[in-house]
Amino acid sequence: MTKRSNGARAFLLLSSVALILAGIFFIRCGFDKKDNYYHSEGYSSLDVNAYVGGDAYNFIINGTYFAGYCALGGALLICGTITGAIGLSPEDNSIETTNEILKIAFAKELAEVEAEAARVKAEEEARIARSKAYWKQHPEEYAKLTENQNIAQQLLRPP
Repeated sequence: MTKRSNGARAFLLLSSVALILAGIFFIRCGFDKKDNYYHSEGYSSLDVNAYVGGDAYNFIINGTYFAGYCALGGALLICGTITGAIGLSPEDNSIETTNEILKIAFAKELAEVEAEAARVKAEEEARIARSKAYWKQHPEEYAKLTENQNIAQQLLRPP
């Protein structure tokens, strides 16, 4: 696996900074739409973030702009953070290293599952042994149960 070049690292870090700055810009645009509103009745040249004649409609429109800009800005901040983390990550993040980590984690998980399966099997065997011991001590109840099971099977059999 080839190591990441300095050019690739620089590109990732510059991209990260650009994405984070764009995220901040769009979030600021969203707050500008929400916080800076003025509607002049007489002079439309004085309107700030006003699109239609009614204040309620303008608040709805600005709220939608706010939500959209903040969602876009948040997504850009997340992308910038991830890109920066990749750019700052150590050089030995090769696929072979990742595969070794996954193999160790899988082996631990497999061992835990096998231990749980062995425990459940032991509990089931102990339950069966207790059941057999009970029926040996109470043969008349076992005979009655067997008879009831045979009757049930005959009733459930199709004609």
